[in-house]
Amino acid sequence: MLEAGPATRATGLDHSRLMIEQAGNRLKKPLLTDRLTLWPGSLETLPQGGGFDAVFSCNVLQFVDDRTAFLELVKEHLKPDGLFATTFQPRGFCATAQAGRDWIGAFAEDLCQANFVDVDIREEVFGDMPAFCALGTAPA
Repeated sequence: MLEAGPATRATGLDHSRLMIEQAGNRLKKPLLTDRLTLWPGSLETLPQGGGFDAVFSCNVLQFVDDRTAFLELVKEHLKPDGLFATTFQPRGFCATAQAGRDWIGAFAEDLCQANFVDVDIREEVFGDMPAFCALGTAPA
C-alpha cells in the first residue's frame, strides 16, 4: 500500500506484538518518515476517528464471534464511502475451495446487512487454494 505514492499513509494493526515487531523491522523507513503507524492490539483498542479511506483484513474474520458488532466498528473507523476488504483463504488438511466460497458468500451477506454498498466477491488463485475477498463500501 505504501508504494501507491509518497503521500500514502498506513496503519498496521495486529494483536501479536511479535508480528508488530517483525513489521517494524521490515518497514523501518516508512516508520521513520511517519508514513506508517504500527498498533499492537485489536480494532476495539485503535483510537476512534473515522478517518481511514480503507480497512483491510486477511484471515481474521473467521475468528470474530460477533461480525455485526465488528462491522459497525469498521464503519466507525472508515470515512464515508470508505472501502472495507477482507480476504479469506481456507487452511488445513480438509480445506476446500467450495468451503471458501461458502464462507465468503455468507460474509458478503453480513456486509449487506451492515448497510455496506457495492458489495463484491472476488476469487484469486493463490498457491494450491484460492483466496476469496469480499469488498464493501461504507455508507455515505
